Amino acid sequence: MTPQLCLFDGPYCVQDGVTCRIPEGSRRLVGLVVLGGGWLDRRAAAGTLWPAGSDARAVANLRSALWRLRGAGVTVLDGDAGAIWLRPGTTVDLRLAMRWADRLIDGVEGPADLDIRHRPPVAPRLLPGLADDWVERERELVRHHLVHGWEALVHRLIAVGRPGEAAEAAGVLVDVAPLRASARRGLRAAWDATRAGRRPISV
Repeated sequence: MTPQLCLFDGPYCVQDGVTCRIPEGSRRLVGLVVLGGGWLDRRAAAGTLWPAGSDARAVANLRSALWRLRGAGVTVLDGDAGAIWLRPGTTVDLRLAMRWADRLIDGVEGPADLDIRHRPPVAPRLLPGLADDWVERERELVRHHLVHGWEALVHRLIAVGRPGEAAEAAGVLVDVAPLRASARRGLRAAWDATRAGRRPISV
């Protein structure tokens, strides 16, 4: 079974149906590799994670983080002398959420994408507890993209004749971004569509 890596409210990993804790000393490394696109130069990763000390110390810290990860039985990262990468086949909740938003925004969603019960959160807790600048930047980018995905979901649900679900989705969006004008417009459009669907048919 392919491992599942969860960065929302994580990081943690699910392997063979068992949830595995990411060791404290390895969490930043796992997050950096995933947010960096799934592949990082080894020395660049060490310098980003431990910029204050010497290069030799940073490289030693990186080796320690990888050792701790293997010792915990977590198999989501591979590497060699020059690079570290996400193990092929590993699914990542962040990537799944961003692809979902992409499909809605691009208008190429499938029926399952319109099920609001199984959608990613509008404002997920991405790697809570990590305060690095590279995490903060990614949190804002992810939040912005998922908000757009939820807005597209609202309008798509209206278009396919499911205004009640559109209103529910819009309500979730407004709760998270109450000052966002486009979210409030989506909620009004869903309400209007719901009312229009309840009007009696003239004969």
